[in-house]
Amino acid sequence: DNVYDIVIDAGHGGKDVGESKDGITESDVTLDYAKNLKIKLEEMGYKVKLTRDDNNTDIYTYTNMYDENGRITEACKSKAKLMISLHVNNDSQDKTGFEIYSPTK
Repeated sequence: DNVYDIVIDAGHGGKDVGESKDGITESDVTLDYAKNLKIKLEEMGYKVKLTRDDNNTDIYTYTNMYDENGRITEACKSKAKLMISLHVNNDSQDKTGFEIYSPTK
């Protein structure tokens, strides 16, 4: 019961907004995507955990993601079979658009 099928990490959050343009932040976009994806996956029968949501997003900074209650620590504590980390790029090095990180093994 304490093992999740999927953990979704909505990139950035709190004081770490990630990319930003015209008042739209990466942290807000990835959180919206993550919450919507969680709903869809749960409708398919998966047990899903978010590393951050409306209750804990404000506590995050760029440097505390590995702290006791950090995003990465929350992902590891979930014992999920799969982790998906969502990011949105707006980079001068030809990285633009939506990006998904997942393990290779």
